Amino acid sequence: HIAQEYHHTTPSLPLGIAFMSDFRSLLSSFQAATGTSSQVQVGPESTSNISSSSSINGSIKNLLSRSQLQKSIASSREQQQQQQQTQSSTNEKQGSITRKNRPIHIAICAVIVSNLPHEPIWRSWLHTDANETKDTTTTASMYIHAKTPSASSIQDNPWLKRHLIPVSHNPKWNDVKVVKAMLSLIEYALKDAKTTHIMFVTESCIPITTLDGLASFLRTDGSYRCSSGSNSSNVGDDAYEFCSFLNAYSRDSPRCTRFDEHSCFKIKDVPSEAIYKALPGWCLLSKKHSKQVLDLPKSLGGKDLYPLFQNVWAPEEVFFPTALSLVGALPGKEVVGKSIMWAKWDERARGSERAHPIDYDGKFSRNLVKCAVKEGCFFMRKFKMPVNVRMWETIVYDSEAGTMEEHDGSKKRHREDTSRETNESKQSRIR
Repeated sequence: HIAQEYHHTTPSLPLGIAFMSDFRSLLSSFQAATGTSSQVQVGPESTSNISSSSSINGSIKNLLSRSQLQKSIASSREQQQQQQQTQSSTNEKQGSITRKNRPIHIAICAVIVSNLPHEPIWRSWLHTDANETKDTTTTASMYIHAKTPSASSIQDNPWLKRHLIPVSHNPKWNDVKVVKAMLSLIEYALKDAKTTHIMFVTESCIPITTLDGLASFLRTDGSYRCSSGSNSSNVGDDAYEFCSFLNAYSRDSPRCTRFDEHSCFKIKDVPSEAIYKALPGWCLLSKKHSKQVLDLPKSLGGKDLYPLFQNVWAPEEVFFPTALSLVGALPGKEVVGKSIMWAKWDERARGSERAHPIDYDGKFSRNLVKCAVKEGCFFMRKFKMPVNVRMWETIVYDSEAGTMEEHDGSKKRHREDTSRETNESKQSRIR
C-alpha cells in the first residue's frame, strides 16, 4: 500500500525502484544520525545510484532529515542521562570553576572595502587584556577580507597587510559574494587550532567591552551542557560546548515582514522550514558551528550551498542561520537567540533607507555604551567615521569595570586612576 501511494507521487520511476530509493534514503538518514551501518541487502544494485544522482534539493532534504533525527536522538539520550545523574554540589562547583578557566581565542573576521577606520581601537582591544593581566587563556586575532586589497590604503599599511587573508572575492553591496568572503575568513581563522569563536564584523563596527569581559561572558552564559555518552556525569571542560549567538527568526515569527517573505524566505531548493534570518547578520559562531558550516559541501555531495542565496536580500543575514538550521543546531540550546552586536534600524524610514542600520557618527558616548551593554552587546555598529581611541579607551574601560563590579561582586576589577601620570603610563603600555 505504501509503495502504491509513493508510486502515484513519483510516476517517473518504476514502482519497485521508487519504493526502494525512498527506503534507502530513510535508512541512510537513520544510519548517518546514529552512526550505525547495515549489512542487509535491500535491493538490486541497479537502484543504488539513484540517491547519489539526486539534486541539491534532495541532498538538502536528506541533510535536514539527518540533522533532525540526530537532534531527537541526542535529546532523548540527554534526558535519560539527566535522570540517571546523581552529582554532589561540590562536584558541580568544581565543574563551574573549570568552565571559567577554559581557553578562549576570538577570531575577529572583518569584511571591508579598502580601509579599517577603527584600526587604533581594534589594536587596543586585541592587546589590552593580555598586556594588563598576562592572561594567556584569553586571546584574540584578526582576519581581514578586503574587496580591493590592492588599494594604497592597505598596501601602505603594514598592520592591515599582516592581517589580510590572501584571497578576495570582490563582493558588491548586497552580494552573495559577501557570504563567500565570510566563508573564506572562517577557513583561514580555523587554521589556528586555538580558535574557539568566529566574530564577524564590518569596517563600521567597534568593540564596546574589553576582550576579557567578552571571554568571561562566553565561559558562563555562552556555554551549554552537552551530552557526552557514558562520560556525561563529568562536569569538566568536555561536558560543555560554546554557543553561537544569532538573533534569528523563522517565517512563522511575528518579526517576519512581508518584505522578508518575498525577499528572504523564498529560496529555491531549500525547505521553507529550514530558512531563518538573523538581524544583524554579523554574528558570533562557535568553532563547532563554524566547522559544520564550512563542511556543508561535504554533506551535500560536493555542492556549495551559498549560490542558492544569490537572489536573497542581504544574503549573509539568511545564509548562516539557515546553515545552522540544516546542521541541526538551530533552533536549540546550541544557539542563543540574541545578538552580541548592537545595531538598530529606523522603523520610520522608507524605501532603501530601511536597509541600512542607524549610524552613530559623532554620538559615541558613555550613555550609548551603557545602553548597548545593558542589552547584552559587546560590539556596536554603525560608525562610518573614526572614533577617537582615547575617548573610546576611557569610556569602555571604565564601563567594563563598573559592569564587572555590578554583575560579579566576587570579581571586582578597579582601574587605578590616582594620578594623570599613572593613566598616561598605562595608555602608553596599551598602545
